[in-house]
Amino acid sequence: MRATVVALALLIATLLAMSAQAADVGGRIKLDAIAYNAGPDTPEAALDYESSSELAAQLRIELSQNFAPWKFAAAWQLDARHGSAVERDYAIAAGYPALASINDDSYWDLTDNLADSGANQFTQRLDRLNISYSGTAFVARLGRQALTWGSGLVFHPMDLVNPFQPVATDTAYKRGTDMAYGQWLLDNGSDIQFVMVPHKRRDTVGFNIDPNAGKPTQAVFANLIGDTLQWTVLLAKDRADSVLGIGTSGALGGAAWNLELTPTHLDSGDTKTSALLNITQAGMFLKRNITAYAELYHNGFGEAGNDYTVAQLNSDLAARLERSQQFVTGRDYVSLGATWEWTPLLQLVPTLIVNAHDRSALFDAQLSRSLANNITLKAGLRFPVGGKGTEFGGLELAGDRVVSGRCCAGIYSAGRLFLIRANCKASTGMTPGHSRVHTVTIPASMTAFIVVVQVLTAAVQTAIDALPFTIQMIVNAVACAVQAICPFFMTIGGGNMGTVVEAIIDAVTAVIQMPLNAVAAAI
Repeated sequence: MRATVVALALLIATLLAMSAQAADVGGRIKLDAIAYNAGPDTPEAALDYESSSELAAQLRIELSQNFAPWKFAAAWQLDARHGSAVERDYAIAAGYPALASINDDSYWDLTDNLADSGANQFTQRLDRLNISYSGTAFVARLGRQALTWGSGLVFHPMDLVNPFQPVATDTAYKRGTDMAYGQWLLDNGSDIQFVMVPHKRRDTVGFNIDPNAGKPTQAVFANLIGDTLQWTVLLAKDRADSVLGIGTSGALGGAAWNLELTPTHLDSGDTKTSALLNITQAGMFLKRNITAYAELYHNGFGEAGNDYTVAQLNSDLAARLERSQQFVTGRDYVSLGATWEWTPLLQLVPTLIVNAHDRSALFDAQLSRSLANNITLKAGLRFPVGGKGTEFGGLELAGDRVVSGRCCAGIYSAGRLFLIRANCKASTGMTPGHSRVHTVTIPASMTAFIVVVQVLTAAVQTAIDALPFTIQMIVNAVACAVQAICPFFMTIGGGNMGTVVEAIIDAVTAVIQMPLNAVAAAI
């Protein structure tokens, strides 16, 4: 793998040297200091890592070169971690392999572990490597790139390729995936996109072994602009499953709303339908600008009720947890969040996610301060609230041991977390005298803040317990509506939605395969 990275780096340097124009060069430096407290009766505590911490740094360098109408882009990323949290992750991987890190099923393995032992971890990765063609009404891109679909604010049921985790702390860059991408631009502002994402099966240990892990994802996604409403339509063959997504958005007074329905016809013959509804309103709070939102999410793959263990997760959910298409295990969720501008340079971003069935919750708050045009300092905390056996309070592994929400769902910090982050960005052409690098000193220890977080945990728990049952009634009403709509899709084509969707996808794929082959041949 190391030889592959070096060879690709030499290729990038050669392409840049061949161009008479200066390349665009940019990048980012990110520094993290994180403290964790998992609490008792968790795998971390059983391995003597109930409390842990780490210092992390990331260097990202981006290169792009225009050869109009062609463009080449690449991004190299170096990640370094040091601390007891690194040792904790190694211990969990050895003692609880089902809770190990998420599998990367990208077709090309462009990640290299430079050092991977003890309390140190150094990893390099080519996160972008693609060439694109931009015409008057057509765009084609081949290689490692990022793609986002759907209108979810916390959850993203329509985003089939590397969706962001709920309450992700860093959304500046989405993890790159190997794919072929095309887009047709229509005169009225609408567009039609298509992707073909190959996946490669690799030997992994996790929730289960997905028999469809190595099959590709092919999808067509349309953004259609109407007079009063905007529509999105998704047709996809995701591994062995057929996906139909329908979304619409519009205005309600001064607010904006989005609705998505995403039925998935599984290879087993069953159909799972996910649904999402959110509304966003901008206004003033304490004479400061605020943008607040509420989101209801029905997870068609989630476990119903509140009495299940990690070992009892259904295989379809487990497969999606493992390949990072799902991050939660329950059925219905209510999310509330806001961006509050105390000043134009200082923002507070709180987020609350509530599992409507077991009434556990995850609270996240980030404070962001812009120090300069390209320097941002962030501080935040995240903690789950809930009783033993609940999703965020701690699911049981198999009836006798509790696993923290982070391990179970693959995203959440174990127990109480306090985070300080600094992002330093630089962007410049390849011209001497224009490159700038800024550094920020970050405190290495934040154990004292855990006491504050524990107090906040108790306060949030009290608030959750006081939530009226009307919230669950609303979520149940949405779920009933979804279940009522689902049979409509099932009756299409004589009772087999999957056959109809597969036929549509095969026909569209045959059409879009021709320009893809032409682009690949030209490259």
